[in-house]
Amino acid sequence: MKQELPEKYYLDHFNEFLDYIQSVSGHLLDAVHRMFLETYKAMDESSQCLLVRLLNRNVAVIHQKTLKYDEIPNLPEVLQRLEAKGLIRVVSERDWPACLTYFTKDQLSNFLKAQQVSFKSSDKKQALVDVLVSNITFEQAESCGLFDGFWVKACEPEFSYLLFLFFGNVDSRLNQFSLRDLGVRKTQGQQVQAQARFQSIDDALTSFIYAQKLQLLKKPRDLDWIALAEEISQLPEPNGEQATLLHGRYTLKLARQLERLDETLALNLYQACSLPESEERSLRLLYKFGETEQVQARLEALIENPGSEHLLLFAEDFLARKFNQKRTSKLTDVLRAAKVISIDEMFRHNVEQGVCNYYRANGVNAYETENELWRALFGLTYWPELFESDNSLCNEFDVMPGCLKDGGFYSLHQLVIEQRSSIICDRDAYVQFLTKQAASHFGKPNGLFRWKSNLLSNLFSIIKDIDLDALDRFLIMMAKSFYELSDGFPDLTIVEEGRVRFEEVKAPGDSLRANQLVTLNKLKEAGFHSSVCRVEWITDPNQAYCVVDIETTGGTKETHRITEIGAVKVVSGEIVDRWQSLINPERHIPAFITNLTGISDEMVQNAPVFSEIADTFKAFLSGSIFVAHNVNFDYGFIKAEFARLEESFAMPKLCTVKEMRRFYPGYESYGLANLSKEFEIELNNHHRAMSDAEATAQLLRLVNQKRLKKQQ
Repeated sequence: MKQELPEKYYLDHFNEFLDYIQSVSGHLLDAVHRMFLETYKAMDESSQCLLVRLLNRNVAVIHQKTLKYDEIPNLPEVLQRLEAKGLIRVVSERDWPACLTYFTKDQLSNFLKAQQVSFKSSDKKQALVDVLVSNITFEQAESCGLFDGFWVKACEPEFSYLLFLFFGNVDSRLNQFSLRDLGVRKTQGQQVQAQARFQSIDDALTSFIYAQKLQLLKKPRDLDWIALAEEISQLPEPNGEQATLLHGRYTLKLARQLERLDETLALNLYQACSLPESEERSLRLLYKFGETEQVQARLEALIENPGSEHLLLFAEDFLARKFNQKRTSKLTDVLRAAKVISIDEMFRHNVEQGVCNYYRANGVNAYETENELWRALFGLTYWPELFESDNSLCNEFDVMPGCLKDGGFYSLHQLVIEQRSSIICDRDAYVQFLTKQAASHFGKPNGLFRWKSNLLSNLFSIIKDIDLDALDRFLIMMAKSFYELSDGFPDLTIVEEGRVRFEEVKAPGDSLRANQLVTLNKLKEAGFHSSVCRVEWITDPNQAYCVVDIETTGGTKETHRITEIGAVKVVSGEIVDRWQSLINPERHIPAFITNLTGISDEMVQNAPVFSEIADTFKAFLSGSIFVAHNVNFDYGFIKAEFARLEESFAMPKLCTVKEMRRFYPGYESYGLANLSKEFEIELNNHHRAMSDAEATAQLLRLVNQKRLKKQQ
């Protein structure tokens, strides 16, 4: 049943929002913000409704003709009342280009003609706007009534600041409340004890300024970078941890852009930046400028006291290459020393799955885990401290604990984190603890990991064999320095002979990133075996292929269903296994489909539905490459069937139509029937799944003969 919101839902949301601001963040308001709140509270309901409607629009300039609200009577009068209160105002010279976006091309053309300004009739609307702004003054346009009916939100700065206090960013709007009430946006609910994001008004105000500045850099096309750099010294000093962090991010991003324009100015900004990343950029530029003695001294100082693992890696590497004649970087050395695994080239688009299949074919369990495993373990292990304690969340819309953002998580909860070790190092107790946390909080929004139905089973399959002491040490490392160890985790978790190890996979042409090497090194420090493996592409004669053919009720996967699946497993060119089943499509089979395939409603009446065969079919496909004649058709239908079961489906694919065209060019038709005839392949029951799959398997044999020959 579709949920509906009450007529004045937006007013309820605004009042809920203001209640939080006044009760929790009142100490962060200055006189201007308090005056805005007092003015709003004193207004009649119609004026409040219209003001909230206007504030909820993302544009600064609004035309009266676009305001159609049945619940607000006498709209022109209400607009006048808002103007009298100073909440909206008429258009000024700085606003008028924004007004022009409301006009059609014809309206702009007619106005320019009336003002006897020449233009090209073929010009697009934006070109006409540029001509108008260049040739007509604001006073001329105003005297012609061009801005009649336009209003500007005069209180937008105050409102934006209040939004920032509530959401902690400059992107979110009050529509989040509507999405919550409609069930679209999940929140933490009422269990969150509301608290302010900032300790002082100076911290809040300067954080707001630098958050806005960072937002400005997201649209860099028309920015004057030199002017922004010169302006930064005139901005207020950051006051507080969050303001300092935002100031650092803004300065760093600005400096990176300036490197293309003025390296000296960029260097000055790097040296004024508080973030560790700026130290690396600063030293690289100083070296470029010839300040080698200063660079060497600072590198040696960093190695003694790096401040972060990333800076230590950079300092050691840069010192070795620039001052000790080492020719290659540490990242390159690690990559070159890695073992090499030969994988079939069909896994080019999913190299991790190819390596997993390689290990499984050799009797070794391998899982694609990457960041998900560690972030889920971290989140579930410390859920009470992250999401249910003081200093964690500010309101129900938060998903990332503030103590992780500011790096204070470990210091706040050190005693509990160390006590948790006794649970982590007891396998049964740890499994019970994780199960309890998942059962209590499943589906709750969080900024660490996504809830999945198989989350716990995936975690437990690894916990069963993992070194728990090493796991405990690493989770504590994450607690102490979450943002340095929140990503860059190895692609694969491998369980071999009862031991767990981790492996980063690199395809030809891939590079090893600094954050990945840092994480690999920290895993080793904790006591895990972690390494890098490189892949080389080959045509593997022992690779398993599943050649699949399906019959369906029609040609579109969104509206039609599968009626039959036939599949054969091929290894070394030979069919080694078969899988076949009629499928009840749970809908009528059209007559023309029955005439084509011979499959009728009566034939599938007692056949299993797809959900009943999904697991066994998926198991049959496991570890292989999915092959079909026009593969996207068969693959797409099967993927859609799994999606209806809310299950993911992803496999490497090979299309025998595409590959036959590539290796055997020149045939008039590449349909299965014609190719079977040309190559004398038996096809006795065309348009039945197993017959077509077996014929396609013979085409695969021809393709692989060419692929293997090409490799020799």
